[in-house]
Amino acid sequence: MTRRLLVALALAALVALAVAGLVRSAASPDRADRATAIAAGLRCPACQGESVADSRSPIAASMRQVIADQVAQGRSPREVRRWFVDRYGEEVLAQPPLRGPALLLWAVPAVALLGAGAGALRTLRPRRPDGERRRPDGGSTRG
Repeated sequence: MTRRLLVALALAALVALAVAGLVRSAASPDRADRATAIAAGLRCPACQGESVADSRSPIAASMRQVIADQVAQGRSPREVRRWFVDRYGEEVLAQPPLRGPALLLWAVPAVALLGAGAGALRTLRPRRPDGERRRPDGGSTRG
């Protein structure tokens, strides 16, 4: 009988731990998680192509501390990002808004690809000998 009681207690403890883990994971993220998420969305001004979360530079460490302080004060992620944009400009954002010159960075390659595709189709399309034209009914006529 005591063995069954021990097994039942062990199963109850496992179920309680599983429920506690689920409740904790479903709860709102803590300050450290929010600070890390904000830091991942900002670029390090000193490092080429690294986020503040990944950079080991002193300025990134300082920025992480500012983020942690502002999150502790209860500021939202949007307010923290706005604070950094006001000081460093929109270049500090890992995903800046698409407008102005940033929009050209997306539009010019797309237009160039479309133009290259049209040129390739025109070049690779088979040509008809001696200016022969196709009639609407499928026949051909000399031009």
